[in-house]
Amino acid sequence: MINVKEIIEWLKNFGGSFVREEPLIVGFVNKHDLKDGDSVDREMLKKLMDWQLPLSFSDLRRLPSNEVLTLSGEQKELMVRRRRKPRYIGRLVEMLLRGEFFGILVPNELYHETYGLTFGGPCHEV
Repeated sequence: MINVKEIIEWLKNFGGSFVREEPLIVGFVNKHDLKDGDSVDREMLKKLMDWQLPLSFSDLRRLPSNEVLTLSGEQKELMVRRRRKPRYIGRLVEMLLRGEFFGILVPNELYHETYGLTFGGPCHEV
């Protein structure tokens, strides 16, 4: 059996990371306005997959709120849960290894179909 707690401690002892730079997180543009507590069935997950994008830890930190909506597995069901953003990479890796969430819902207003993730900055058509 693999003990996740031991793996996390082992990783911390060796510098806290097993990736080259930053871990990637699966992001999903929240085109369907999902909210905390919503259940995500197979059909909705398929729709979310159409709006999937990779997020770095830096991207996660730049999201405007201290909390994010996550996709979390609870009792064999995928749910949307509000969580505080991890403040450092080691905590993010711990959360991912523990299975606390599988992806982040990115607010729809932060995504531009031409330019991608904008963090609310101006986008001008060329």
